[in-house]
Amino acid sequence: MPTLFMLYIIAVTDSWDYIRKRIYLLLLVVVPFVTVMLLILTNPLSNGVFYYDGVEYHRGALIFILYLISAYYLIVGFIYTLLCRKFFNRFQVVALVSVAPFNTLAVIIQILNKNILIELFATTLSFIMICSAIENPNEQLDIKTNLLSDKKYMSRLYVSYVLKTDVFTVLIKIINYSSIYTLLSYNNARKYIKFMANNLDKRYRNEISKYTAYSLEDGLFAINCDSYDEALKFAELAEKDMHNSSKVLDFNPMYHICITNVTSDFKDLSEFRSFISNYRSRFTFKDRVVEIKNIKENKAFIIESNIDTIVDDGIKNNEFVVFYQPIYSVKEKKIISAEALVRLNSKKYGFISPDLFIESAEKNRKINLIDNFVFEEVIKFISEPIFDEIGLKYLETNLSIVDCVAPNIYRRINELLDKYDVDGEKVNIELTETVDADKKAIDNNVKLLKGIGINFSLDDYGTGYSNLDRFINLPLSIVKVDKSLVYRYEDDTALKVLSNTIKMIKDLGRDVLIEGVETKEQAQAFIGSGCD
Repeated sequence: MPTLFMLYIIAVTDSWDYIRKRIYLLLLVVVPFVTVMLLILTNPLSNGVFYYDGVEYHRGALIFILYLISAYYLIVGFIYTLLCRKFFNRFQVVALVSVAPFNTLAVIIQILNKNILIELFATTLSFIMICSAIENPNEQLDIKTNLLSDKKYMSRLYVSYVLKTDVFTVLIKIINYSSIYTLLSYNNARKYIKFMANNLDKRYRNEISKYTAYSLEDGLFAINCDSYDEALKFAELAEKDMHNSSKVLDFNPMYHICITNVTSDFKDLSEFRSFISNYRSRFTFKDRVVEIKNIKENKAFIIESNIDTIVDDGIKNNEFVVFYQPIYSVKEKKIISAEALVRLNSKKYGFISPDLFIESAEKNRKINLIDNFVFEEVIKFISEPIFDEIGLKYLETNLSIVDCVAPNIYRRINELLDKYDVDGEKVNIELTETVDADKKAIDNNVKLLKGIGINFSLDDYGTGYSNLDRFINLPLSIVKVDKSLVYRYEDDTALKVLSNTIKMIKDLGRDVLIEGVETKEQAQAFIGSGCD
């Protein structure tokens, strides 16, 4: 039983490769086991371990060797379980760790009193505890792909970091993975996903001796190989298949493939997780194979891989700053307002793109701290003499989707207005077309903020599928047409659509603001279309 206990701990923590490559560890695991087996197999000849005289069972002189080896396995298993405890859930740790002291206590009791036959009883209970601790195989698999799961992969990495072993991984990211269900029927989408997963798991077995495929999340796969050269070979084969996959089903994958020795390319599991969470389409090595070690010094790669940490540092070290983009009134022929734009000026990396840090902050629920900073900067600026001196009437600022539904957003903004003695009418909050996340919560917040004079704009109009009912019923003062439409001002059809859109918005009593105007020709085109 202690032998099986030790073998189970080794197997479940994926330590076989580590032990197999170190002969002294292999001997420490195998020799005691072989010794036990030899003692038991030769026992009918020697009676050294036990014998039966026809009436009673007797222990032989060599049985103490079995006790010593059992104790050895229990102690090693106990220590190794504690070292790898993050691999297990709490129940598993308790079940596995309790085996050693439980059996030791039983042995001591039986030695002190030979009539209390408790050893086998304790062994049986230990066996039951180990069985209950064994993971359900279904929990180790990703349901959609039948590949091993993210949990299994991260556990493998954790052990490798503890043991300081190499992990040669090919990471494959299908950038347009979410489009599979849009472009294909549901059945064909499932068929394609199974086909792709099956390819990764089985297709290259003849060319590559040994590898293990994992599904980390939708569209992100990790393949562990035995060597860096085999990882390179796998990546090349996978890239070739990516080009040919559209012949199976009508879908052309856009992808990243990168090769890494995880434990040497990333200082710890946390850094690797950060890289994984930001491993998205903005990386510059689309549709080709790259090696992490060759691009690690690239500044853009470093920033994108560590954006979560950079955002945290930015909040701690006050590295966020607000700039103001002027808003020009066609009617008054002057600048009457400005939009507050938050930027991250990292001391270590310089200016960071908002596309990066806003997404990270929303994902990690840090966006409310950034929103608080921006609101205070805006309201403080309004309270200063320069606001009136340069003829501004109000300032605009974005409200993240997270804060749109936050129950305390009204209190936070109202307290800032009171702190700086500012009229709410001088603040305009921008909502986006994706603002329907929680209609009831948003409507309640809008109503409360409208009650203290704050006005609202609809931002990025034209980038989504507008909900006309929401568009009509929200108390909007301004509708801001996204700059992506501005760039098409020379397209007669687009300009005609935009002119009709502007007319519709103005008929509803809202002002129209055109974003991203950078030339005189653009300005004249949109002024001619009736924007404000």
